Amino acid sequence: MFFKSLKQRSAQKVLESNLARRAGENQFDKNPIKNVGCIIDEKHASRIEPLKRYFSDLGIHPNNVHFLIHTEVRDMAGEMYSVHFHREDFGWKGKVNNESLREFLSKPHHLLVNYYADDGIWASKLASSMCKNDLSAGFASIDERMNDIVIDCRPEDQAVFQEELKKYLKVLKKL
Repeated sequence: MFFKSLKQRSAQKVLESNLARRAGENQFDKNPIKNVGCIIDEKHASRIEPLKRYFSDLGIHPNNVHFLIHTEVRDMAGEMYSVHFHREDFGWKGKVNNESLREFLSKPHHLLVNYYADDGIWASKLASSMCKNDLSAGFASIDERMNDIVIDCRPEDQAVFQEELKKYLKVLKKL
């Protein structure tokens, strides 16, 4: 128990460092979105197919939309999702111990969607902070430093999220 707490504190320091570094960067460009990464919590996994359709409707090819699912139960995850991660997939100082997670994090994404709303999910936040992305979008209920586009709704209000995201992307000339 003590080591888990210490490991989580170590990951929190890496997260804070990543967010501070990200705040100093101005990576926004005018190029349209061609690929999307989405980190989604397991309890919202039923929203994957509607999100795929949504991005397809925006003109993004389905092969260019990648999902990474954060699971709470490590043993069952492999049977349910092909690309997933668990908090134990992070070692000391945020070292990634999962090949599918490492692969997702190494791919550059034009847009990263953080589809989780619980600010206590440190593993999802750490994964988000380690992603190579030009622009990120997510919910207002998590740390505001995580996202460039912050949408004030709950994950259950998927239609509102999608409508607001589309508005922002049009204003930023990303579509």
